Amino acid sequence: KIISSEEFIDMLVECLKEGKEFKLEDCIVEGNINILEIYERIKDDKRLKELIETKIDEFSGEYYNIINVNIGIDFRFSTFKGNVNFNNMVFKKPMTFIRLTFEGDVRFKNLEFKGEIYFRKLHFKKKVIFEHSTFERKVYFGIFDMKDVKFNFLTFKKEAKFLRRNLIPNLIFI
Repeated sequence: KIISSEEFIDMLVECLKEGKEFKLEDCIVEGNINILEIYERIKDDKRLKELIETKIDEFSGEYYNIINVNIGIDFRFSTFKGNVNFNNMVFKKPMTFIRLTFEGDVRFKNLEFKGEIYFRKLHFKKKVIFEHSTFERKVYFGIFDMKDVKFNFLTFKKEAKFLRRNLIPNLIFI
């Protein structure tokens, strides 16, 4: 099934409204995904705007908004054709990413993962960055292929497992 990035955001917002797990399986997602679009969709919704929280950056003193995602996320056997940008979010439930292909750049920034997270059999064709994020529970990085990956300023509060991987050409921890 082929869906647009707008349909992807619509599906996620609908799951947030219904309080049910967001499952994406056997899909091709066309276009760029910027999770900040969710903020624009929910900020005026009486019920959903409760998911938005304002925080202060401890270094700059600037205010910024985060979205509390209180549903599970389960993505399997899918391809993302454009860039994917997940930032300024707190994921309160487990997340699963299995057999995914990302054809554009991917960025995970300013995230908190409260539940366990599984990354297995992922293929990143371009740059992927994990930065300024906290993993509260177990995180599992299974078999994955990457062209360029950076892990910047991450906190792993529990167990972090890195299993077999093909890193093309480098893996950088800062």
